[in-house]
Amino acid sequence: MRTVDLKGIKASYAGEKMQEGKKDPWAHYIARPLSFYISLWCVNRGVTANWVTFTSLGFGLVGCSALVYGWHIVGAVLINICGLLDYADGNIARATGRVTEYGKRIDGASYLIITSLLFACVGIGIGYPAIGLAVALVRILRYAITYQHNLRGESAKTNIFYKAGMFVITLRDPLLLVSAISGTLYWFLIFYAVVNLGELGIMLIRAFKK
Repeated sequence: MRTVDLKGIKASYAGEKMQEGKKDPWAHYIARPLSFYISLWCVNRGVTANWVTFTSLGFGLVGCSALVYGWHIVGAVLINICGLLDYADGNIARATGRVTEYGKRIDGASYLIITSLLFACVGIGIGYPAIGLAVALVRILRYAITYQHNLRGESAKTNIFYKAGMFVITLRDPLLLVSAISGTLYWFLIFYAVVNLGELGIMLIRAFKK
């Protein structure tokens, strides 16, 4: 494995990856910089990117379980840790030169599982399971139709819906924590129900036009 320092970890987040990351202000300016230190700690102890991915998934699943059983703040904290680790695994893979197709697939699968399951668990935990499950289903459909990939190649002007959607989605974890602390998880769920349904609607309109 390559010898990597903090500078090397930060350097791995550059070029096209950084330009893509700037679409997500929360991730780019807050979560990603924090993940650099987690990545360095892992690299120095021989922890691989794939192990971090599975650890992230574990935190996410435990966090979702906590949300179901009413431990909302604990669950929200664990979900935020899951999110930080999700950035860290990519840093590690790029910095150590071990970016693999397998790693990309398990990272993508982990992200989809947690981002979909999260809404269902919030809904169950606050007594609105139907809303939570509906949002989770919409998330899965959105990925199944690969809406994001179709929009990535468009100009910034026509890409405004993608940028807006990414901005809101990447704020999900900190908003979850704020909502758990303030006791407003119902409105968190309603907000993301509207956002996800709106994205799905735009996706279907664009698909029919093509």
